[in-house]
Amino acid sequence: MKIDRHHILYIVFPLILFFVLIGIDFQFIDMRAIHFDRGQLRELVLLLAMILFVCGGLRRGWFRDHTLIQKLWFLGGFVIIFWICIQILKWQSPSDFIFPNQGIYQSIQPVIYILYTAILFLTVVLSVWIFVILKELIYIRQSKHTAVNFRLLTIFIFLYMFYQFLGGKEDTLFISNWQLWKDVPILSNIFLIFVILFIVVNGFRCKWMHYLNKNQKIGVFFTGGLILAFVNVLVIGSNESIASYSVTIAAFIECLLLLFAIYSGMALLGILLQLPSAGLMDKRIGEIRTLQELSNTIGSVLNIDELVSTTVELCRKVVGADFFWIELKEDSKYRIAGSQGIKKEAVKQIPDSVIQTIRKEIQQAKKTLLINDISKNKKLREIRKWHQKAGSLLAAPVQIKKKDLGILYAVKRDPFGFVEESRALFQAFADQVAVALDNANLVQVTIEQGVYREELRMAHEAQMRLLPRTMPEVKGIELDAFCVTANEIGGDFYDIIQVNNKRLDIVVGDVSGKGASAAFYMAELKGVIQALAPHFSSPKQILIEVNTFVCNHFESDTFATMVYGIFFPVSRQLHFVRAGHPPVGLIRKKKMSWLETRGLGLGLATRKMFNQKLEEKVLNLKKGDTIFIYTDGLSEARNQEEEEFGEERLTETLLHLSGYPTGEMLEKVNKQLEQFTQNVPRHDDITLVALRIV
Repeated sequence: MKIDRHHILYIVFPLILFFVLIGIDFQFIDMRAIHFDRGQLRELVLLLAMILFVCGGLRRGWFRDHTLIQKLWFLGGFVIIFWICIQILKWQSPSDFIFPNQGIYQSIQPVIYILYTAILFLTVVLSVWIFVILKELIYIRQSKHTAVNFRLLTIFIFLYMFYQFLGGKEDTLFISNWQLWKDVPILSNIFLIFVILFIVVNGFRCKWMHYLNKNQKIGVFFTGGLILAFVNVLVIGSNESIASYSVTIAAFIECLLLLFAIYSGMALLGILLQLPSAGLMDKRIGEIRTLQELSNTIGSVLNIDELVSTTVELCRKVVGADFFWIELKEDSKYRIAGSQGIKKEAVKQIPDSVIQTIRKEIQQAKKTLLINDISKNKKLREIRKWHQKAGSLLAAPVQIKKKDLGILYAVKRDPFGFVEESRALFQAFADQVAVALDNANLVQVTIEQGVYREELRMAHEAQMRLLPRTMPEVKGIELDAFCVTANEIGGDFYDIIQVNNKRLDIVVGDVSGKGASAAFYMAELKGVIQALAPHFSSPKQILIEVNTFVCNHFESDTFATMVYGIFFPVSRQLHFVRAGHPPVGLIRKKKMSWLETRGLGLGLATRKMFNQKLEEKVLNLKKGDTIFIYTDGLSEARNQEEEEFGEERLTETLLHLSGYPTGEMLEKVNKQLEQFTQNVPRHDDITLVALRIV
């Protein structure tokens, strides 16, 4: 078996030093040839052993492979055992049987001393394990300064231990009576001040709490609060017995108790602040997972009946409906294709006037219908005669290329059972069902007729159906966009998400590949982005989550590029990130600037690397500024001579047309592009979004 030299240095050697310590205390070692007195030598041995033991624990990462919950359980268990050991040590102080400079009394039985030393050694081991687990928690989702801050904390702990070694046992520890400035001069505590400072700095590294669900957060909060109370009892007056044995060990335990108390207190405070919204976040995560499950499931389902069955099973999870059904339109009639929580025969008993009213309002609005209180709606109150427990209703159109495929219905028994976010989530669900239904229909057409181009056309139109139909009206800006598709289906898309009156999200993306798979992945990305947008204020954080989704759920050879911008109309600030996408254009005072920020494509890197490479930029826009976001299909469009349109020609075109309103400007760009390509078939989709401050 290969022997690890680091194992010998950091683990075996400290154990040997502890046995040397016992030999010193029992006067087995001849001190006449050593210039140190016995008390100084034993403290030096303890200091060296503690430093090596702590470094060994941090270097080897004993708990690195355990899950977060396991680490928290280990931490709580070790602290409780640590507390018990301290209470045992307080029963008998070694000052009763050890001379500082001469060793152990001859009248005391060695068994008592060895037993005390064994318990103290167990306490030291537990303290190092607790220190290592705290380091693992601090390093979760670490930033570039995390390792430096923790190393500085460790260094100042070692310096404080060394200072206590030089000061001897006459210099009492402030932690025993909580008087930092009363008994000890300020200069003598300079290391301890830095220890506390870096404990506070590291205390903000509590990112692990975001990975706990609501029940886990409640458990950690109450269990951690109880353990923290034990630590407070442990801190008050518990270090004297250890200090009488070794001021070096007492100094380390003092710093450890401070680290645990401050870090745990800050973590518990963070958990307490997150508890009110923990249930909502768990619900949203569950909804996103259900969307992912739907995407993974319906992508492989080609039978319409099987697809309907899967849809009704998953829909209740998406919006938490009490009962749900789906209508599919066949010719001019609607057929109840599936239901969940209620029988089809019961759905057929709904008054026809009510159903006709719902269908008419959906056709007019072209979006999801939300009725928070059915009993207060004059047009739909008759539905209460059908089902007394119907309180609130969601109805979403399933549409492709302006063709109605059907309607999804979700009902809750309680009034106001749905929130406003449920509308967008339900519509995203309906859009994915529409794509899946279209795919299933296209497969059947292909099998029956062998017409592959019909599949491309239908899927292509389904892709365009997911693009915004109208632009939101925001005071102080002009906003327009166009997307011209190639002959084959591509993965270009853009979206405009008005999160609230003070924020407007602008997204432009390009999924790799062509065909139905690229269009399906585009629809999937759109749904995920719409679900994530209301819960994050940073475009970088949104794309980090989207990248994780792409890595976990897309094929390994599929990726996407994207620009995600968040515009704040009041401050005229644009926060944006660029994940492997063409640069963002800015026209200011009739000059064009191309803004190239760092960033990798979605699905090409792990979460950590993607986070490190992604750069968020903030633009303070002024009146007259115009922002352009485009896909590479625009600059790479070719004419009959295989010459590309190019970034230089694009710059000249945009500058020449910069005086026109954005809508007219984009129309002219499209016309000039058609003149350049001379009716050459496009090999890629083309998307261009323009935002101007007016």
